[in-house]
Amino acid sequence: MPIFVVGTEECAELKLNGDPRVADEEILFRVTHREPPQRVETEQPPHTITEDFLNRIDGKESLVTHRDILEASRMTLEADERARRVGRHAKEDNHDA
Repeated sequence: MPIFVVGTEECAELKLNGDPRVADEEILFRVTHREPPQRVETEQPPHTITEDFLNRIDGKESLVTHRDILEASRMTLEADERARRVGRHAKEDNHDA
C-alpha cells in the first residue's frame, strides 16, 4: 500500500513494498507544480528503525534523536489542526465547519 504526502505545491508517493507492475523495490515519486513527475532515489539507512530504537534503549548512538521525535510530533499536531477533510464525513470532521 502506498503512502501519499500532499502539500499545497508538491506531493509524494512512496511505495515501500514496490509495485509488481513497475518493480519489486521501494519507489518514491515526487510531483510539483513546476516540474514533471519524477522518480527520486531513496536513501537506505545503515539499520532498521527497530534497531535504531533498540540502540537508543541500550544508550548507543541512534539516527533518530529525542529532538526528532518531539519535532515530528509537534509538526503532526500542527498539520492535523490545519487539515480539512473532504468527502462524506467532512462537515463533522472539520474543525471550523
